[in-house]
Amino acid sequence: MRFMNKHKKRKSTNDNRGKIPNTVNISQRPSGCTNRSRFIHFESDTVLGMRKTGLLGTHVERKSGFLVAFKLETKTDTEFSNKTIQAFETIPDKLKKSFTVDNGKEFAMHEYIKQNTGMDVYHGKEVQMKTLMDFLDNFSLKAVHLKTLLMNL
Repeated sequence: MRFMNKHKKRKSTNDNRGKIPNTVNISQRPSGCTNRSRFIHFESDTVLGMRKTGLLGTHVERKSGFLVAFKLETKTDTEFSNKTIQAFETIPDKLKKSFTVDNGKEFAMHEYIKQNTGMDVYHGKEVQMKTLMDFLDNFSLKAVHLKTLLMNL
């Protein structure tokens, strides 16, 4: 009877730990993004090198496969956001419309990215992201050399 007067804490059904606030669901993105009929929508992800020796931020345009990539030192949301904004400064506004991202912590500053790039950011639960290696597998022998170079980061 030693537990007789102990109060048992109830578990909350509204557990918000680890969730990114104010996300826009992937189901709300435009139809041109979903069926890949336009050139202005990007899928974004991070690629970790073999043995966790290198980290890349990647943005792949969904229709053409155009790749915007940059090296990251850490997997923080601040660094990813700043490098993304810097990478998209040179791309004309008419060639960039939206990002589709997964729910990784590196995308937590999605509102900051939207404000500084003018691009909408859509989050998906289990989005099949096109990784850098998949992108490079579909190209010529020059890509094979780049792929081996990136795997040794």
